[in-house]
Amino acid sequence: MKFVSCSDDNTAKIFDFATAKEEFSFTEHKNNVQSCEWHPTMSLVITGSKDQTVKIWDPRSGGKGWNEIAASHNMISCVRWNPINGNWFLTGSKDCHIKVYDLRKPSYEINVYACKEDPV
Repeated sequence: MKFVSCSDDNTAKIFDFATAKEEFSFTEHKNNVQSCEWHPTMSLVITGSKDQTVKIWDPRSGGKGWNEIAASHNMISCVRWNPINGNWFLTGSKDCHIKVYDLRKPSYEINVYACKEDPV
């Protein structure tokens, strides 16, 4: 079993749970990686960063073929896959917005929810 972690050193890392050894380090973000999550059924990882981007990448290909989405004008603090519709994911940001995207057209926002006061 594998798991993903994210860090203030601008990386997301894949570890083998049984051995607790790092298998891969994704280094394509330009600032702290605030949130990460493994797709519930596919070999994809989503990461959100202080660099205001979301990246979707495949650890099996060494992180190659990743998609970058300029998802906010502020820090991305949360990313999550939809566990029912695996094509959808959402981002939460410090600019008080939750955005819903479709993996098949990741540059297009399906919906945007504005929070009144607090960052997501």
